[in-house]
Formats: sequence, structure tokens, C-alpha cells
Amino acid sequence: MKVTALKYQRNGVVGEAFYHCVYNHELGEYLATFTSDDSDTLISIKNCRVVCLTNLGQAMRGDYTAKELQQELHIQAQVNGVNTIYDLSILITQS
Repeated sequence: MKVTALKYQRNGVVGEAFYHCVYNHELGEYLATFTSDDSDTLISIKNCRVVCLTNLGQAMRGDYTAKELQQELHIQAQVNGVNTIYDLSILITQS
């Protein structure tokens, strides 16, 4: 798994914050949409949705993907010296 884009999003002033994450997987390029916990360090596993960008009919289980994605984001946060998913989203840009 290789994360290529991570974007913070909020719906309106009081809307719940969430993230869009594009990543490459051995099966293709995927888009994950998820929320995080209150400390913004862990993906909320029950709120992770995943779909293949090249075949919208192909999706992955969000609960499984969230765990793998969490590990990848944690590694990238350590490498970049940041603590939160939001801080990491500022650093990761689509290549």
C-alpha cells in the first residue's frame, strides 16, 4: 500500500471532519474516506469506506482496509515527524 493523496475535509462550519485518501494497492488505485478519533491519530474503523477508482463496482471492506491504512499512515507520520492525521495531510500531496 502506498498513499498518494490525503485530504482533510469538513462539511460546513459544524460538520464532522473526515479525510479522503488515495492509495495504490496490488489490486488497483483506491479511494478511502474515513473519520478519525478525537485525538486525530487513529482511523475510526467503523467509518471507513473504500472504492476502486478504476472500477467503481469493486470495493474493499473498510474495516480491513482501515487497519492496513492506519499502519501506513503511522509509518509516514513517524518518517515526517508529525503526530496527527491532519498534520500528515498537509504534507502528503498527490504526485
